[in-house]
Amino acid sequence: MATLERIAADLGAAAAAVDEKALAGGGAWYDWDADDLFYGNKGRLYGYYVILRELGRDMEPVLRDRGLGRVWEQMLGSLARAAGLQPRVVANGRPDGQFWPNHLLAQGYLLLLARFQLYEVVNVLQK
Repeated sequence: MATLERIAADLGAAAAAVDEKALAGGGAWYDWDADDLFYGNKGRLYGYYVILRELGRDMEPVLRDRGLGRVWEQMLGSLARAAGLQPRVVANGRPDGQFWPNHLLAQGYLLLLARFQLYEVVNVLQK
């Protein structure tokens, strides 16, 4: 559980960085810092996906006994989707923009969804 809590905390820090950058730089046509943050998070998310996928295989009996198989798979799916985002150019548009997307916020949503699902697993395991 300590590993899961540490990963969730790190995802929280990554989400805070996304929030800060997306809201501070929203609307910029070219934002190289947003690109760096996006791809740094992409690598982090992929790494956690692989670690948690294998940890889930090792802990499959515990997850099954606690009824966590579905939420575990959803969490892995959220991590995989977040790590799999492939915009041609990372845009840091306004959060409410109509024509210029904000890829950081899209990634941040999936990151927070995975974090929420991970904490759901931790909460059940603590009982």
